[in-house]
Amino acid sequence: MIALFFILVFAAGIAEGLMDFLQFHYRPIFKNELFWNPELSWKNKYKDGDPMKGPKFLFSTTLFVALTDGWHTMKLLRNVLLFVSLPFIGFFSGTIVAFLIYGVCARIVYGLGFYISYEKL
Repeated sequence: MIALFFILVFAAGIAEGLMDFLQFHYRPIFKNELFWNPELSWKNKYKDGDPMKGPKFLFSTTLFVALTDGWHTMKLLRNVLLFVSLPFIGFFSGTIVAFLIYGVCARIVYGLGFYISYEKL
């Protein structure tokens, strides 16, 4: 159980690192430039890539925006992983001290995931 918790938190850190990589240090390392390149991908949510023509499909600019570009996909993944991991804390933190220890450890593991995907790509 505890291993799964830390795996989820680590993966969430990777997703956030990829978000920041895409936003601040993007270079073409992915095959689908139209999906991953933030200079191009923001247009994917609109008909013909034109905001004046409106959404590409129903809720492409809101509810289903994670289907349109890499940054939003990584954001959804990060959030889902973190929310799914939260209940695990209750399984193995019977005391406030244990809760704090796991919280600090989770932050370190999250930071490692972030570092690997942001600094090492």
